[in-house]
Amino acid sequence: MRQQGQQHPTPGSAAAMKFRTRINPAIEARIPKMADIEEHGQFVVVTCGLCRKSHRYYPRDIQALLGNVPFLNIEQYFHCVTCDEGLYMKAKLETPSAKERNGLVVRRLVEVKTVRRPVWRDEKL
Repeated sequence: MRQQGQQHPTPGSAAAMKFRTRINPAIEARIPKMADIEEHGQFVVVTCGLCRKSHRYYPRDIQALLGNVPFLNIEQYFHCVTCDEGLYMKAKLETPSAKERNGLVVRRLVEVKTVRRPVWRDEKL
């Protein structure tokens, strides 16, 4: 029961993500991981619910970036490059036929850039 003054976590906040990712281990074992999706020849389609922009990704690229993570809640790792929002992302799996694969636009991972930021502290002499 909520105590007075407590509110539900806002969508997209760290508390909400922590709450969303708790799952029974027996159910988690049945959720496909990126390696399983790759074996079936599927793509991960991530769509922004705000501006309706969609991108297809190879599961092996997501696996190279995040590891062999389960598909459930994969949208929490993405944000829209058009409207710069991450709260409205939705992900689904797509299995295109051989005919549909011809000319399909897929976003590929080229490189991962690491940003180095200095961290300072003040010391009294």
